[in-house]
Amino acid sequence: MKPTQEQILSALNKLVRESKTEMKSEKIKLGLVEDAQKLAQKNYSAYISISKKAKGLSKLSDTVEKLQSTFKKLDGELSGQINTFNKSWDSMEKKTKTAIKVAKELGVENEGPIKALNANIEDAKKYWGKIKDVMDEIAYVKSRLF
Repeated sequence: MKPTQEQILSALNKLVRESKTEMKSEKIKLGLVEDAQKLAQKNYSAYISISKKAKGLSKLSDTVEKLQSTFKKLDGELSGQINTFNKSWDSMEKKTKTAIKVAKELGVENEGPIKALNANIEDAKKYWGKIKDVMDEIAYVKSRLF
């Protein structure tokens, strides 16, 4: 039996619909592939940017480590010098006070030497105050670096 025109047209319509469905499916697949490619390119660009920034941070980290090392070295040297100054200060203060006491006991009439000794103590106190200010600044820097 030969197919009728109606059957042929129906079969052709069915083929066209299937063909359209397959084409839509292919378009969707192609669209998904293109989207994935675009996302891959974005991810690669982000990777390059992150990589550059990470290298910059690494260099900065090296610089900070060197700065910390240098700071620790200088801080140690300064601590030694401050200790030496402190010992010298204590010794000078005791000797100056003893000299003033002895001068008064001996009845030194001239106040000039006693004033000069007191001036030495006052000058040393000013220096000690400035050293304490420097120590405070160092403590502040330490708190920021470490």
